[in-house]
Amino acid sequence: MRSVVPNLYLSPDAVQVNTPKLMGRQSAGRGFMRGLAKAYPGDSRTLPLVHSGGAHQAVLEQEARDTGWSGPITHHPVNDPNRWPAGVLHVPAPFDTRMAWQRSRRGMASVALCGVTHTISSSGVLAQVADYVQGPFAQWDALICTSRSVHKAVHQVWDLTREQLAQRLGVPAVHPQLPMTPVIPLGVHVDDFTPDAALRTKGRAEWQLVEDEVAVLFVGRLSFHAKANPWPMYEACARAAAQTGQRVRVLECGWFSNESLREAFVQAAKQAGVTVTHIDGRRPGATRQAFASADVFMSLSDNIQETFGLTPLEAMAAGLPVIASDWDGYRETVRDGVDGFLVPTAQPADPACALVPSEAYEDGRLSYDRYIGHAHLMVGVDVTRCTQALVCLIQEPALRERMGVAGRARAREVYDWTVVMAQYQALWADQEARRVAAHPGVVQRAPAFTNPLALFDHYPSQKLTAQSLLWRDPAFDLNRLSAVRSLTLWEFAQGRLADAAVMHSAVAQLPAPDQPGCSVAQWAKTLGWNWPMALRQAVWLHKVGAVLC
Repeated sequence: MRSVVPNLYLSPDAVQVNTPKLMGRQSAGRGFMRGLAKAYPGDSRTLPLVHSGGAHQAVLEQEARDTGWSGPITHHPVNDPNRWPAGVLHVPAPFDTRMAWQRSRRGMASVALCGVTHTISSSGVLAQVADYVQGPFAQWDALICTSRSVHKAVHQVWDLTREQLAQRLGVPAVHPQLPMTPVIPLGVHVDDFTPDAALRTKGRAEWQLVEDEVAVLFVGRLSFHAKANPWPMYEACARAAAQTGQRVRVLECGWFSNESLREAFVQAAKQAGVTVTHIDGRRPGATRQAFASADVFMSLSDNIQETFGLTPLEAMAAGLPVIASDWDGYRETVRDGVDGFLVPTAQPADPACALVPSEAYEDGRLSYDRYIGHAHLMVGVDVTRCTQALVCLIQEPALRERMGVAGRARAREVYDWTVVMAQYQALWADQEARRVAAHPGVVQRAPAFTNPLALFDHYPSQKLTAQSLLWRDPAFDLNRLSAVRSLTLWEFAQGRLADAAVMHSAVAQLPAPDQPGCSVAQWAKTLGWNWPMALRQAVWLHKVGAVLC
């Protein structure tokens, strides 16, 4: 079967990495675009981009070209579902239920939706995932889970939502059609991180690392509440240095969102007694140089925002042994004792421990930043075990080498974008086959967006139909019609109203009130209008006093 080229729903925020507040999802989005281009080399088929238009069109086309797409590109407005190309519509995030309702106006099988999870801890994303239970989805839709951890969380949300819906309806259970949830990891371009001796020499000289100094690297946003609290890493590095007599330096390659965060990290490092070098990870080439210069990679994520974690994969691709927290998606990528070490984590078993911040966040009394900050306070990372792992790697250079080689091989075999993109392509092919084989389905509207003429059809005194009779109102001077039609009142209507000359002719053809009325159907036929057009003009002419009905 020939591979499927998906339609891509994109915004610059999903793929651009030259931003002061770079997020993991943006790095993943750009990596995906590069992987997509590699998967279709020399393909002459069109890549359809669905977006909000305007300035985004040029930006997104340039991003596609910069990441390697050489074939034709077309652009389609996201706010006009009738112009979405048929096929698989891939969204680099959990797709909005509203998109599914918009799709259903054309028929359920007109488009297959494919989304991807990133963080799901925010109320907005969790509400969106829960809303899938009441949305119009089909067996050809898919929400890709980047790890088994996030897969379990998504299904927990669905199970709770179904249970509550069944209770409200007074039925034993509800079984709505939900999207497929395949587990496909994020990818990494392994060749981007090939170990480079010259780059290592340059980086260690720039950061004044002496020959036998062990460099422990962390890469990512430098945020104790939104990424990883640095204290366990600082403390473990200080203890390991004391136990081995080895000089240990922490390299933090990332970015602070504000000066207070920077000061908090500096204060913690000073208290722990560890030397830290901060590297601006947004500087071109800095991250690559940091990976080349380091001896060990460490990331002790303790945050509910994390669902997968790209940086441990990048470290494995760079041939570094990894010390990572046994947490969410990290435990699925790093093999304990093979590619590195997983450090145990702990949190309270009783949900009551988080009741106050959870309810305060739901009520709006606690910001999202503070909410995830409170959540991370309830996650412990085993500093003793982390220290033991680092001591092993400090004392056994050969172990560092073996684990680095094993990690690089695993990154290439399992997580390189060439491997991961093949899983995407298999999913898209499956979705497209299911969609094409399906019945088009009932055309329907979202209840919240019911056509106003249907939802409020009980408001008017009468409803015009094709059989309704019309008369010209002799009290209205037709010579005024042009001036009335030109009023600013109607400017917004644009093509929904005919121009003044056409209106004048249409009214002139209607009989006087003392003659038999003209049906809307007959009037429309004479004017060459379809019935909806004729009914709209009739009501407007009635509004301005030119027509009786």
